[in-house]
Amino acid sequence: MRDVKIQVLREAVHALSPELEDNSEVAVQEHFLTGKGQDWLEEVFRALGGKGRAPLLKKLKFDLKIGRNVFLYDDEVHFNRYRLETLRSRVYEEMTFEWIAAHKRLCRTYEKAA
Repeated sequence: MRDVKIQVLREAVHALSPELEDNSEVAVQEHFLTGKGQDWLEEVFRALGGKGRAPLLKKLKFDLKIGRNVFLYDDEVHFNRYRLETLRSRVYEEMTFEWIAAHKRLCRTYEKAA
C-alpha cells in the first residue's frame, strides 16, 4: 500500500514539477557530523539502546527529490516510540522545526498501530 501511495504522490508532484527525481540518494557529508553533530548522533543512538559507537551511513535514500529538497514518505507505522525518542533529542531543542509537536503527537497516536 505504501508503494501505491508514493506512486500517486510522484505522479501528482511530477505534473507540477518536471524536476522530480524518484528514489534519489544523497551522500552523507561526514564533516557535518564532527563536534555537535556527532554528539547528537551518539545521544540518539544511546537513547535507542545502541552499544559502542553509532554507525555512520554513507548515503541516505529519499522517496522524492526536487532540486535541493528531499522528501521521505512516512505512514502510520513510522510514528512509534522509537521515533518519539529521536524527536526528544537535543537537536530538536537547539534547532527550530515547526512540525516537531505534530510529529510527537503522531508518534503517541500511532504507537499501537506500529
